[in-house]
Amino acid sequence: MNNYELQKYLFGYLKQFQISNPNKIIDRQFVYSLLEQFNIQNHGMDISNNFEYWMNRYEGNPNIKVFEFQQRPFLWFQNGRIRGNEIKIYVPLDINHIKEGANLIFDYISSNNIVHQSKIATIIRTDNVVIRVTTLEDADKIINFVTNNEYLKEGLLNVNPFLPNYNGLGITMDNFTTYNGNVAQIISDFLNLLKNQGRLDLFNVEEFNNYVKSAITYVDDPDIKDIYTILSQVTKPNFDFKEFVAFIRNKIADKYDNNKTRITDPEYYFDEAIKITEQIHPGFSKPAIFKYLKGDSSGFTRDSHARAGLEKYVHPGDLISIMRSRLNSNNIPIPNNDDELINHYLDIVLNKNMNKENLFDIIKSAYISTLNAYGKAQARAAVNNLIINREIDLFTNSNGDRTRLRSILNYDIKKIIISNIDISNLDINDIKEIVNRFENIINPETLSNQKV
Repeated sequence: MNNYELQKYLFGYLKQFQISNPNKIIDRQFVYSLLEQFNIQNHGMDISNNFEYWMNRYEGNPNIKVFEFQQRPFLWFQNGRIRGNEIKIYVPLDINHIKEGANLIFDYISSNNIVHQSKIATIIRTDNVVIRVTTLEDADKIINFVTNNEYLKEGLLNVNPFLPNYNGLGITMDNFTTYNGNVAQIISDFLNLLKNQGRLDLFNVEEFNNYVKSAITYVDDPDIKDIYTILSQVTKPNFDFKEFVAFIRNKIADKYDNNKTRITDPEYYFDEAIKITEQIHPGFSKPAIFKYLKGDSSGFTRDSHARAGLEKYVHPGDLISIMRSRLNSNNIPIPNNDDELINHYLDIVLNKNMNKENLFDIIKSAYISTLNAYGKAQARAAVNNLIINREIDLFTNSNGDRTRLRSILNYDIKKIIISNIDISNLDINDIKEIVNRFENIINPETLSNQKV
């Protein structure tokens, strides 16, 4: 049976179960448990005896960290930082292939240094191996590896039939919520709605698809709305996986803040398009803005999905009002022509009026705040991460330091620090020593102000 036929079978089972057990409440957990074990053998068999083996196997591997949370029934595998908006790949493996199959998968991910966050469940289930990656390119690599490995294909279990399915693998995007859990909620909501109306005869996939499509308009949370959208695609009898790929390409542009909330502010995406374009092609952003005023986004870079975010969230007709509003909030007189308007806006976004001392003070202040909040190890790691990766998540934002740091990421951070430290006999590629000398300047004055 194909996925659509499996969906119909599952709906038929649920309907008959409810009819035979009219007093039974079929809730989210009931449906989720059914999806977790649907159409697979050996469901529930314990595989946690492999956890210690995997932790030992990857101990010391610089490209993968393996750890366990006692309160959660998973073993976690991670490389790099996951920020939201990842592509989620389900590779459920049977009891005979889970041990060596996981080795093959995570050896491949590690050898390719792929940024990911993944997990293996304690039991055999339809989602016992789940991998999150940050780019479509990395997802393609893993999918191609699995679907071209005979051992892994031999051990694949059936995934939840309500997932977009590619060659037996489940693929979705659910950010900081859970796709399977929300699908279970939506199915149970639909069933109970019909039950209360005395219309269980309409509990079928066709009517469910209509229900999901009609409900999308009323969903406020953008991540839940996305799950409804995916579900409306996958529950069609003629679902084409290319539809889901188009959804991914549109979705991948979304950014999330530190509270795991999706950013939808057009000004944010306009600024990001400018900053990222300037980082890669200095001087290109001004002509790019003029082009976009005419509806042509090709002047902005595609890197980091800057152009995609701009196209998704910023209408060309809104650019002038965005720039005027920004100048007004910065107490800058609004010029009469677009050329000067763009110049002033770029000065604000790119901080062109800031001197090196101002920039260094921002970094210094962020280091001191983080030192006071979390200690020297994290403050040091934060500066190191800022120089190497242009990332600011390790800094505290208790005093707004991360916000100020974000505004200077367009600059050469290493150069700013080097210009303010002792550079005698310094190897400028030795980041560790740069951070050491940076700390030598700051720590004495900071420590002198602290109570002993």
